[in-house]
Amino acid sequence: MTLHEVGSEIDLKNNGRIIIEINDKSVAVIYAEGKAHAFENHCPHKGGPVGEGDIEDCIITCPLHGWQFDVRTGEGTSMPNSKLKILAVKIQDGKVFVEI
Repeated sequence: MTLHEVGSEIDLKNNGRIIIEINDKSVAVIYAEGKAHAFENHCPHKGGPVGEGDIEDCIITCPLHGWQFDVRTGEGTSMPNSKLKILAVKIQDGKVFVEI
């Protein structure tokens, strides 16, 4: 596993999210409840860009078909057996890193 710098902590807090390609994978980092949460940016339903969806509290809604997930755990809230692949995220010296 390798840490990849994905952006600044200030940008993440100001924008609420960072979406970036790492090793041919789309990764979303979401700022919710005062913490950074990262996951692979594709919905298990149809591969939609879930990280681009609306966020309310810690629930993100996939913009394609409305499936919802808890960004803290990846657990599906609308479809119980669905789950996002959660990635380790670390903030150090004002920079955000994701482990792939």
